[in-house]
Amino acid sequence: MHPAYLSGIFKKQTGMTLTDYIMQEKIQISCNLLKYSNRSIAIIAEYMNLSPQSYFTRVFKKVTGETPARYRRTHVDKNFLED
Repeated sequence: MHPAYLSGIFKKQTGMTLTDYIMQEKIQISCNLLKYSNRSIAIIAEYMNLSPQSYFTRVFKKVTGETPARYRRTHVDKNFLED
């Protein structure tokens, strides 16, 4: 299947581009990492292939409305933090 064809079908079915969907999923995973781990924001950005951290912060804020640091402060679950 040609990538352009797949992308067109995906957008028709979901209303969003495949690229937007992938970015949304990366940010959702990032939210979980921020909430349930003590990994640095820079490490999470690199892990999600959204480096440098400034790019990650810009994309994260566009999707969630908050910076990663603020998200961590307001959503951290201290019962699940890694040692």
